[in-house]
Amino acid sequence: MGAHHRAATETVAYVLSGPVRIYFGNDFEEYLDASAGEFVFVPPRTPDVCDRCGGELYQRADDSEAAVMNRLDVYASQTAPLLAYYRGRGTLAEVRGEGAVADITAAIRKTVGDKVMR
Repeated sequence: MGAHHRAATETVAYVLSGPVRIYFGNDFEEYLDASAGEFVFVPPRTPDVCDRCGGELYQRADDSEAAVMNRLDVYASQTAPLLAYYRGRGTLAEVRGEGAVADITAAIRKTVGDKVMR
């Protein structure tokens, strides 16, 4: 997995499946490992200050804890069941999202074909 670049906000992610390693820091010398079902928080060097521009970090209204928990509930009740449905029909294609973007794109193209990636 490549190094993580934060934009204008702190980074919090929820791992849906598989193990992940996220590299960060000045020279990407630091990293965090996480597994499915875990939250990952990549802190800024200075609390509430963007590492890139020095601007103030803030939380959007749609990124509150309640909003995130709702999105996870919707995923669990409406999206996750589709995995079993399509797997049972033999029409689910799974591609590991690890590595360089170009490599992942190539794996997707190989798995599902160019008809989807136009």
